[in-house]
Amino acid sequence: MSRVNFISGDGFPEETFYKRSTKGIFISFCLLLIILLFNSGLKAQQSSLFKTDTVSINIADAEQRFVSKSLSLVAAKFEIDISQANVLQAKQYYNPNLTYFQQLYSPAPDVYFDNSIETGNVDWQVNQLFSIAGKHVNTVKLAKLEVEKSKLLYDEVVRSLKYELYTSFANLLAAQQKAKLLEYEVSNLDALLKGEEQQLNLGAISGNEVIRLKTEKQNLLNDALANEADMLEAQKELKQLLNYSYNTYLSVQDITPANSALPPFEQVLSSAEKNRPDLMLANTEVKYQAQNLKLQKSTAVPDLNLGINYTRRSSYVLNYYGIGATMDLPVFNRNQGNIKMARYQLEEAKVNDTITSNEVKNEIANSYVTLYKIKARLDGIDKTKNDKDIEQLVTNGVTNYQKKYISQLEFLDQLRAYKDAKFGMIDLNSDYFKAIQYLNFTAGTTILK
Repeated sequence: MSRVNFISGDGFPEETFYKRSTKGIFISFCLLLIILLFNSGLKAQQSSLFKTDTVSINIADAEQRFVSKSLSLVAAKFEIDISQANVLQAKQYYNPNLTYFQQLYSPAPDVYFDNSIETGNVDWQVNQLFSIAGKHVNTVKLAKLEVEKSKLLYDEVVRSLKYELYTSFANLLAAQQKAKLLEYEVSNLDALLKGEEQQLNLGAISGNEVIRLKTEKQNLLNDALANEADMLEAQKELKQLLNYSYNTYLSVQDITPANSALPPFEQVLSSAEKNRPDLMLANTEVKYQAQNLKLQKSTAVPDLNLGINYTRRSSYVLNYYGIGATMDLPVFNRNQGNIKMARYQLEEAKVNDTITSNEVKNEIANSYVTLYKIKARLDGIDKTKNDKDIEQLVTNGVTNYQKKYISQLEFLDQLRAYKDAKFGMIDLNSDYFKAIQYLNFTAGTTILK
C-alpha cells in the first residue's frame, strides 16, 4: 500500500508542517509565558505599592478634595500673604535717628565720663528722614497692586490646576475602562484557545490557527501593558493634585456630562473678558507699571532729613540748641535710568496686554469649535443601538468562528474591529468631557457641566 503525503496550505508536506507548527507553538508559548510573568509581576508590584488602599472617587468628590487638600493651592496662597506683608512694610515710616556724644575723660577734674553741668561736655541730636514728592504714598499703592496681582495669580493657578484635575480624571477613567475591555477580550480568547487546543490534539485543525490566536492574545497583553503605563501616569497626576499617598489606588467613577446646548460664542467671549484671571492680570500689570513710573519719578526728588541737636559746653554758649535740615542736591543722579526703564516696562505691559487678549480670543475660538465638532459627532450616534451592535460583533464572531462559519482571519478582524470600536467610544466620551472642561477653562468660569 503506497503512502500518500498530504500537502499543507503552505506548500510543505504534512509531517514537516506539523514539526514546524509544533516548534512555532513552543516558541510562542515561551513568549507568552514571559509576557504573562512580566505582567503578573507588574500587577503584584502595583498591588503592594499602589493598591494597598483603594479609594473610589467621583468627580464631585475630587473637586471638593482639591479645594480642601491640594498642597499646590496652599503653596500658591502664601504668595498673597507675602504681598500683603509687603504692603504692611511699605506703610512704615523711617525710624528717627538718635546720636549721643559725651566726653570720655575730663583732665581738669580728672574724671572719666564727666556728666556734670559745670565741667561735662555733652552733645546729642535727633534726626528724622522724610520722603517727599509722594514717594511713600506711591510705594504703598504699588504694594497694594502687587497684592491684587498675587490674588489674580492665585486664581490663575486654581483655574489651571482644575483643568488639569479634570483632564487627569478623564484620562484615568478612560484607561481603567480600556483595562476592563482588554481583560474581557483576553478572557474570551483564553476560553476559545482551550477549545482550539483540544481540536488541535484531535488533529481537526491546523497548528497555525492556535498560533495565530496565541499571537493575538500576546498583542492584547502588550496593549494592556501600554494602557497600564497610561493608567499609572494618570494615577500619579491625580494623586498629586488631590494630595493622596503614593500607595493609594484611585478607582474613578464614570462621568456623564449633560447633553446641553452650546451657548453662543459671544457669550463665552464676554464671560472670558470678565472672568479670565490671566486677562485681568495683564490689565493689572499695566496699572502696576504705570504706578511704578510714578514712583520712579517721585524717587528723583531726594529725601529730606530734619534734625535738632543740643550741645553743652561746646559752643559759644553754655547750652546750645539748634535745628538743621539736610538734603541731597539732585545735580547728577535724578533717577533718570529707572524712570526710562519704567516707561519701557509700561509700554511692554501694554503690548503684553494686547497679546494676552488676542490669545484668549483664539483659545476660546479653538475650544468652541472643538467642542462643537465632538458634540456633533456624539449627537449623530444612536448610543443604545451602537453599543448593541458592537457587542453583537464580538458575540457573533466567536459563535460563527466556533461553528466554522467564518475563517480565523475574519474572526480576528472582527475581534480587532470590536476593540477599536470600544476604544473609539471610550476616547470619544473622554474627549467630549475634556472639551467641555477646556471651554470652561478658556471662559474662566463654568459654562457647561
